[in-house]
Amino acid sequence: MLPTHAIPCFKARSLFSGLAVLALTACADASSAPTIVPPAPLLAKTPAGGPYSAVFADDVNDKLHSDGRGPYLESVHEGGDCTNSLGYRGSGLYQLRTIQNSGPCKAQERGTWRYFSIHLGAGIADLDQDGDSAETVESVPGRLLASGVFGVRATSAPVTIYLFEVLPPNGTTTEDPAWTLKFNASVPATGTGGVRVLEALPGNAAVTITSAAGVVVATVDLPFKLTMTPQ
Repeated sequence: MLPTHAIPCFKARSLFSGLAVLALTACADASSAPTIVPPAPLLAKTPAGGPYSAVFADDVNDKLHSDGRGPYLESVHEGGDCTNSLGYRGSGLYQLRTIQNSGPCKAQERGTWRYFSIHLGAGIADLDQDGDSAETVESVPGRLLASGVFGVRATSAPVTIYLFEVLPPNGTTTEDPAWTLKFNASVPATGTGGVRVLEALPGNAAVTITSAAGVVVATVDLPFKLTMTPQ
């Protein structure tokens, strides 16, 4: 008797005196074969990765502006302006350096390097280290970090700005922060299709300014809008 899960089939085994001798064999039932399940598709990774064009809105109500020289683009010192604008896969981190961390870029002098324009409205500290502590607008090179802004479900991101040390007498820079500007609350993040927008609205953009020695010198409102578009 055949197993209940077998399908009978006849196969010619040999020929004798012109007559086919047929043998009954059991064919494996397809239902008894192992089921191969394809692996589940991987969840979408963060879209961040590679260079971004960073543009500040420079609205009249904003206090953190660009330097007025157009978008900050990922570039190199050979024929570029030494800016650094990159997103990172996995962590979703975004980093904007107005001066790349390289010798030729840090050798740029004041008036050549790119910077952030910080509208304080009153002299709080000599952020740009030019010897004048009473400026209402500080033009200072720095590094903006937005943690996880390119995360798959990110709706906000912690933002910190490190202002670079500027050296006398010509205003070359180092990678060391002379001041730290930390937003007290995460900054709202929106956008689709790889474009991300960070926007801290007036009244909800409190920033604590801390010196390199760890001394808090002020808390100010620093609204801004920054749009990051794949380059």
